Amino acid sequence: MSDTAPDGYLLAEGNTELLLARGIGIARGIVPVKNGKAELLVTNFRQEPQHLLEGTKIAVLADEYVATDVCLLDNTDTATKIDACQFDVNPQLGAMQKRALLQVLT
Repeated sequence: MSDTAPDGYLLAEGNTELLLARGIGIARGIVPVKNGKAELLVTNFRQEPQHLLEGTKIAVLADEYVATDVCLLDNTDTATKIDACQFDVNPQLGAMQKRALLQVLT
């Protein structure tokens, strides 16, 4: 990795060619970068041990990514409550079952 890589967090995308040719994969994800270095988990999907030569391109790091590349779990306490009348509940359920189901859903 280059020493010019900015400190912070970058999106790591595994080398598809390496995965298809040798069965070596890197999970896609956001990785921390410090002093131009990042650590990635390399997975060998084959039974025999394999050696990666120094300088082998195992992933591409992107310093720009769009919202579709990243998923963030937000605080669920601030979620908007949904009215019970907005749920389609099976009319054949008994009154107690409907109440229990609606309590779980709202």
